[in-house]
Amino acid sequence: MNNKLKGKAKFKNIQYVKMLTPILIIVGHILSVSYQNGVLMEDILVNISRTGGVDVFFVLSGFMIYSLYKKRIKQNYESIFIKKRVYRIYPLVWIFTLASLPVYFIAPGFGSGHETEMQTILKSLLLFPQDEPVLGATWSLSHVVLFYIWFVFLLRYTKSTLIIIGIWIVTTLANISFGFVNESSILLSFLLSPYNLEFIFGALIAEISIRFKIKRPKILIYAGLLLFMYNWLGFIDGLIIYPTLTYSIGAGLIILGSIILDKEKPRPVNKIVDLVADSSYAVIITNLPIIILLVKLMDKLGLFSVVNNFILFIVIGIMATIGGIVVHKLIEEPVHKALTKKISYKQKSAVA
Repeated sequence: MNNKLKGKAKFKNIQYVKMLTPILIIVGHILSVSYQNGVLMEDILVNISRTGGVDVFFVLSGFMIYSLYKKRIKQNYESIFIKKRVYRIYPLVWIFTLASLPVYFIAPGFGSGHETEMQTILKSLLLFPQDEPVLGATWSLSHVVLFYIWFVFLLRYTKSTLIIIGIWIVTTLANISFGFVNESSILLSFLLSPYNLEFIFGALIAEISIRFKIKRPKILIYAGLLLFMYNWLGFIDGLIIYPTLTYSIGAGLIILGSIILDKEKPRPVNKIVDLVADSSYAVIITNLPIIILLVKLMDKLGLFSVVNNFILFIVIGIMATIGGIVVHKLIEEPVHKALTKKISYKQKSAVA
């Protein structure tokens, strides 16, 4: 194989999916924040603020973790897995949660008013499930942490963990169907949330991609994209649909088709696509406060009344993306390298 096609080049299509994830989340945040601040008055547009970005994030996370660590099951790898996952997600959360607190203390109106409460701060730093964390976008990371906990047990106690996960899936589906858990119970609602099933679905997609040969993967990608369009049109028309299910299946089809294409024909990745894809986690963490700040600032300057809103939304989206990329390059990447270097060093020492 040509040297230029090594490494990330063979994951070209998955990199596109990784890039798509924060873009969809940014679009949803721009629509919802603009509506909340009285800038966006069209109810039709705010209806599609549930763009499916989080669903892609969850399914892709399940797919990636299972693909990367399946071979580590029953190899006493759980301690290294925990360290790698903690180093991956928590430092950025801690940095930006603590950095945003002075803003909420000085200008409480910038948030919902609860951000300065000690209980909210501690739960936000731990990514413990709650209604509204200090950094709004980090609610999704609580579900990621739960999936990591499940996977730790899967690495160590495979059979018993699979049985428990099976019971949990059935209970979650039963709750979705019959709604026996009171929504006021935050922890139970979180544990039985349909979002958690998306990680399992992502892992299932990974297993399918490993075990089976699937022809015409582009059809899967097109079918997944059609499901996303179905959801968006459904929201606009006010149809009663179950978005988590259709978004999950859509994301799974897109990911499955993408990884099959990557295996069939490795190709080099566009540098911009690669940069946004690699910065996706930082963009997801930082985009909401950037969007809130820009929307409030532009509204204060009266720009929404003199400039086409669509143009301003594009500018906000680009600036939010660039902000995440800067954070990735200047903070996330150096911190992650420094922390994971310790793991690599300890592994080498153990072998020696």
